[in-house]
Amino acid sequence: MLSPKVIVGIIIGITVLGLILLGFQWWITGGIITAIGLALLYVWWRMDQILKISNALTANDLPLARKHLESVKNPEKLNSYSKTYYYFFAGMVDVQSNSLKTARANFKTALETNRFRSVDERATALLMLAQLDLRSRNNEGAKRYLKEAKALGPGEQIKEQINYIVKTARLRL
Repeated sequence: MLSPKVIVGIIIGITVLGLILLGFQWWITGGIITAIGLALLYVWWRMDQILKISNALTANDLPLARKHLESVKNPEKLNSYSKTYYYFFAGMVDVQSNSLKTARANFKTALETNRFRSVDERATALLMLAQLDLRSRNNEGAKRYLKEAKALGPGEQIKEQINYIVKTARLRL
């Protein structure tokens, strides 16, 4: 897989090639290539914002993750894929900093947008909502989220987490 710097270099190269063609008055070809290059740069920039948040969370650097979250000016204008992960990561940061109401709202927004890449990620968001409900002593809400997560058919690790939560909270699914 290519490194992010190489990908950005290729995209910039495409854009520059389009501008050079425009300079030689190849209007149609140069315009199309420049437009494609600029569109790819915009998409890369938006996706890179979410990637930075993910990398900060992976490194367990919550202040950096919060800083990157705040740098996204209009999360509602993100594409559905980026919007899903923006709110999912925002919910993770909020859980770590004990902002439970905003965490709940962020996880619900991520689930409503629903552009997760895998079943396990959707199940993780449901598990987080179940744990938030258990913290607020809403056992029925927690059961609903746990049943929904279990019905998705997640991987073994998520199944173990569901069983652990059911066992420790003494719930019946």
